[in-house]
Amino acid sequence: HSQGKPKGSNTRSCQCRCPAMIRLLRSNDSGWYISKHRPSHNHYIHT
Repeated sequence: HSQGKPKGSNTRSCQCRCPAMIRLLRSNDSGWYISKHRPSHNHYIHT
């Protein structure tokens, strides 16, 4: 694992095998950007 980060800090939800996801990556200016987006859910979304 990366130095300075606790083991298990990158986690993933697997409770309903939902294919929806947003992957964020660091940009060169220390900001963030969306590198991958899958909007489809296989369950009802509570609001």
